[in-house]
Amino acid sequence: MRNEEGEGDSEEIFKARNEKDSRVVRLEPYEYVHILDNNTCKVTLLEGPCCITLLDHLVNLHKNAQHHIVIPPNHYCEVRNPVVLSPDGGEPKYRMGHREVRLSQPPFPLYPGELASDLKPMRILNSKEAIIVRALEDHTTTEEFTGKTVQRIAGEQWLVKGPGAYVPRVDEEVLRRVVPLLLSANEYIQLCAMADFKDPDGTARRVGEKWNLLTQGVFFPGPYTKQEPVKKGITLSPTLALHVRAVHSFYDTRFGIQRCIGDRWLVTHDEVALFLPTEDEDPETTVPLTIVGQQQYCILLRTVQDGVVHDGKRKLLKGPCSFFLKPGESLQDNEVKDAYLIGDHELSLWRR
Repeated sequence: MRNEEGEGDSEEIFKARNEKDSRVVRLEPYEYVHILDNNTCKVTLLEGPCCITLLDHLVNLHKNAQHHIVIPPNHYCEVRNPVVLSPDGGEPKYRMGHREVRLSQPPFPLYPGELASDLKPMRILNSKEAIIVRALEDHTTTEEFTGKTVQRIAGEQWLVKGPGAYVPRVDEEVLRRVVPLLLSANEYIQLCAMADFKDPDGTARRVGEKWNLLTQGVFFPGPYTKQEPVKKGITLSPTLALHVRAVHSFYDTRFGIQRCIGDRWLVTHDEVALFLPTEDEDPETTVPLTIVGQQQYCILLRTVQDGVVHDGKRKLLKGPCSFFLKPGESLQDNEVKDAYLIGDHELSLWRR
């Protein structure tokens, strides 16, 4: 009987010691736990380093000490239900249902109710990379490279180009990566606006509007821009010219003249060696140099003077000479003809 009583006393003593040890909270630096006060039903944050013994009405909500969250450089995490600390040390305010992005900073604990996502690396963009970003709600942001304050509207999309790191926000989402287009000196591309927007240079674009990009280098199409395949420019030479037609009325900066829709004109090597059309121009066909030899001639049909086509008017050209046919002009029989050589005792008869 005494042995049984002694064993029972030992078990009670061991149990009491365990209960006493469980009431002791030991925290090292960068450790924390949440403590529930059963008298007030409040949960508080306890950070180390410390060692305290919990009173009967206090309960440790964690079996093991929790470690502070450490965010390395160029990483971030999202915290759900973030708290706003009172500047005077009062009760923190809980923003239930909200999210918060936290960047690299000193190690920090999670307050009761806060939930943290896994650490994620930030997007590092080089000079040939870009992304499309969409606003999830109305907000104001500052452009990193220009320092300008921009008002974003929910659903709005825009382009973020490198080099640099994209700093994520809870009111923005990354839609996709943009594949850059590399235009060489003899290439151009036609773009089409899918919605009303403004170019980075401030040019307003209307839905359905088309324009040609002629600038050499790397180009990133925006979220509201549709691009056609890259096209080659037309190389002109002293023996090759080009017929061009105006698809819109515009001012031709090459020739310093106002063009009307439907106008057609000749572009030669003397004006431009490499022709890259604008959105107002349509290259029709290349024209070879017509050469009339010493004993040759040709007849021009529908001659053009000052851009005006004269139907029914013909012109005889004798060699030697060379020229390009202008838009609307043509050669009789589409060829240069040899002249007739008549000797001293010869004649030629012609029929009308």
